[in-house]
Order: sequence, then C-alpha cells, then structure tokens
Amino acid sequence: MSKEYTEIEKSLAEYYGDDWFQGRLCKQNCSIIENYMSDCPSWCGDIALVVGGDSCFKTILHKTNDKWEVYETMNEGEYKLTGDIKWK
Repeated sequence: MSKEYTEIEKSLAEYYGDDWFQGRLCKQNCSIIENYMSDCPSWCGDIALVVGGDSCFKTILHKTNDKWEVYETMNEGEYKLTGDIKWK
C-alpha cells in the first residue's frame, strides 16, 4: 500500500477513535484526487474520498502541510462538516 493510503488510514483512525480502517483501505474504497480545484472558495489541493460499509459512510479528507485531515463526513445519512480548508 502506498504512503498516501497509510497516512489516510492513520487520519481516519485518529478521527473515528479506533483502528477499524487499518489494513482495509484500498483503491476500491478510497480515491485520491490530486490538485483538485473547487469552484468555491477557489481552493486547490489534494483530496481523498473514502467509502465504507455498504456505502453507509463517506469521508472526505484534504491534505494540508503534507498531512491528511478529515474535512467532511456522512454516516447513515448524518452529515458533519469538520471545518474550513486551510490554505497552503
């Protein structure tokens, strides 16, 4: 597994408080998009989308200062925005 996936696993474990993701993250349930450019707020950077369970939960992470951080989650329809994306 690449360094990026390992770092994403660590960030997910920190956020969710356990190691459920350890060894389960792969290209089938995690997509990394490099140099993503949103239309608002005109931010550009790397993001990752992780889908788990039977698509019960989705997590979006962004990379800031070479560290993956959880940005947005949806679990069983419950939506949570964790904060603003930090500018580089």
